[in-house]
Amino acid sequence: MSQRLDLNIFVDALGWTVSEPNAFLPELHATRQPVRTVLGYSSGAVPTILTGVLPDVHGQWSFFYWDPDQSPFRYLGVLGFLPHRLAAHHRLRRPISDLVRRIEGYTGYFNLYAASFKRLPRLNYCEKKDLFAPGGINGCPTIFDAWRQANIPFFVSDWRLAEEKNIVLARQAVRNPMLRTSFIYLPGFDAILHRYGKEGSIPHLAKYADAVRSIAAAAQEVHDEVRIWVFSDHGMANVTRQVDLMGLVESLGLIWGKDYAAIYDSTMVRLWYLTDNARSIIEDTLKAADCGRYLTHDELVSMGLHFVGNKYGEAIFLCDPGVLIVPSDMGLGTIAGMHGYSEDDPDSDGVLLSSHHPPVDVNRINHLNDLMRAQAGLGRAAGAP
Repeated sequence: MSQRLDLNIFVDALGWTVSEPNAFLPELHATRQPVRTVLGYSSGAVPTILTGVLPDVHGQWSFFYWDPDQSPFRYLGVLGFLPHRLAAHHRLRRPISDLVRRIEGYTGYFNLYAASFKRLPRLNYCEKKDLFAPGGINGCPTIFDAWRQANIPFFVSDWRLAEEKNIVLARQAVRNPMLRTSFIYLPGFDAILHRYGKEGSIPHLAKYADAVRSIAAAAQEVHDEVRIWVFSDHGMANVTRQVDLMGLVESLGLIWGKDYAAIYDSTMVRLWYLTDNARSIIEDTLKAADCGRYLTHDELVSMGLHFVGNKYGEAIFLCDPGVLIVPSDMGLGTIAGMHGYSEDDPDSDGVLLSSHHPPVDVNRINHLNDLMRAQAGLGRAAGAP
């Protein structure tokens, strides 16, 4: 038999309000707790877990941002003549996204989603590099860098592979008696929640419980002690209402790119005001829409979202929980479940379920980095809040 092995198993979008009422993995009872997320989506949450610092330090948040001087998508403007419903269809978007990724040499997760070809020539994209690779998060050291520097043998899933393949590879890897820690990535539950909502996801929990148990059983064949840590980046809320904020703003007679710029995520509108007139008109209109509110400067600072130069938005209008922006730059249709709402909403919380008591306090998802470091006897990341 070998020494201790830590299994860090990341189940994307496994929320406290789904896992706990349904007794997900009840044998992991040493710690069962909600974990506060960071506002936004996995594009900001995953880098926060990997680095241990908040988005305004590691620099990754929402995929698209206004950057007319350095946009890498200028050549896509030639497709602006296409009707947007056709241009945004996945059968067209997917191959174009793949082509742009190859042309630009991007190694990270890349998807043009439903962003307008007319507007893309003045937008930029944040996840150009593989977050799991050295230097992939704007030079911020990740947990993998820390393990590597300390010569700790580890296994990490390949996010490009199918989930089932990664489960098989994880079972094989944990049978290595030299292995000391791991980061096993199971992203599929997020898609299930988007498609079926919270209640519709419940029958699928068994699949993920079986995956965790099978990986743990394989590890226990060769390791004296196996510690299991199951966690997530955020939860999911049921969609209860959809609003066309894009259509509302575009009905005001203002010109996108001249008076203002806006990016419509699924749950928020991120704005750059290019004229004072646009500011007052848009703010009054969105406030009157009765579906959300503007975030204050102090809130953005406290959430770690106060970016230099207002990179991800000069103003951010956040929808109420359950409200989905349709159409948006992320899609034209509705879905059953969504995340990216207030950090205070219980459905936003991720989880930590473990077989052992954690050696550090874990209250927010950046603390999951502290946890993985402490498992290996390492101190906190530089700049960790």
